[in-house]
Amino acid sequence: MWKRIALLTLFLGTCAVGVLVFGRHSTTTEGPLNLTATSPDNTYTLRLQEQGDIPLTPPNGHGDHQVRFSVIKGGTAVVENETLYAGDVYDERFSELFPKWEWVTNAAIRFGQKSAGPPTQHDAVIIANDTDEVVTYLNVRVGKDEMFLLFELPPKSTTELSVQPQTGQKADLSWVWCRGRLGSGANLPEAGTNFNIRGKYSGPAQYCIEIKDGGASIGSREFEGYKSGASGKDVVVPRVSNCPR
Repeated sequence: MWKRIALLTLFLGTCAVGVLVFGRHSTTTEGPLNLTATSPDNTYTLRLQEQGDIPLTPPNGHGDHQVRFSVIKGGTAVVENETLYAGDVYDERFSELFPKWEWVTNAAIRFGQKSAGPPTQHDAVIIANDTDEVVTYLNVRVGKDEMFLLFELPPKSTTELSVQPQTGQKADLSWVWCRGRLGSGANLPEAGTNFNIRGKYSGPAQYCIEIKDGGASIGSREFEGYKSGASGKDVVVPRVSNCPR
């Protein structure tokens, strides 16, 4: 009898430990993201708000979720309630992918992990606005866990971002993506390109985003890439001779 009680106690105790361990790994105490950030020269105020199924008490995890943003300039909304990031139960939350943020210019903010390595070892993303319009905002993602928001890019201008190197040590591919809106109110459709970097990365790389009236194209000076075409098949993106400056 006592042997049975002892075995039952051991079984229940093991289950309890298992529940505690599982709870520790699946629980986060961080509530929905709610961030307000003002540019260094006080021109822009950026507001981020996370929406969706973000429970505050165990059992935790999350369901569908998204982060939306608004940009205020001189008391007027330049951008209002736009989607910045979205995911489902299998996707990391914004704050898990991008725990740090910093203004890199008065009109550009970076989200991501802590910046590592000296700037001389960083890659570069050159953004050329070849249109006659202001680009009201441009959302740029570099790799999995680095994102930039840029505001009011002037017509016929170039902007350079210093980004974390995608060296090929952890993946066979690098990736650059963007989406935005023009001053006319027309959306700049999302565009993304994967680049074959395994065994080809020998130092800081340069990527180019060219914004034209028909949309954005993304290339690299060092690497050939590919993207999904209209038919769903991969389309080769040849190397560019140089990024416009």
